[in-house]
Amino acid sequence: MADLKAFLAPMGLGQYYERLVEAGFDKWETILDITEDDLENLDVQRGHRRRLQQEIAYTLRLGSDPADQRSKALSRSLAANQSNQTPKRQYNRHPRPDPDAPQRPLSAYVLFSNAVRDQMKDQALSFADKAKVVGDRWRDLSDESRDYWKRVASGPWEKYKADRDQYLTTESH
Repeated sequence: MADLKAFLAPMGLGQYYERLVEAGFDKWETILDITEDDLENLDVQRGHRRRLQQEIAYTLRLGSDPADQRSKALSRSLAANQSNQTPKRQYNRHPRPDPDAPQRPLSAYVLFSNAVRDQMKDQALSFADKAKVVGDRWRDLSDESRDYWKRVASGPWEKYKADRDQYLTTESH
């Protein structure tokens, strides 16, 4: 039993030792058969469940003597904890917008949406309910009315396109 406690502590999971033993998972060999539902019922936090499952998977991949597996997995978890090897991928999905670039104007739908939302200011509707009403009204809008909103939006879009073309020729782009 001391082996299990010694194995959980370096992974930062020592607080779950008592719960695991009470549930019958008193040896590392029994932990290898633990399921996601078991961990959830034992109130093991999600990140801790993942850490334990990674160690279990690593141990099962080794396929050697359980004592040898335990020592190799323990040394792996010790090395990871000592060097703080938890590199997280940096979020680089969207580039930062250029502050000198011309701002995109609002589309016909957004202009229509703003007008409808102004009409619905006094109604006690949630944001989602207002969005449904706006979407329904846009979908049911006649072609003439839709063309009106497209014409309203086209003026700023023409100016934006001209400004953007001029901006793309500058050196700051």
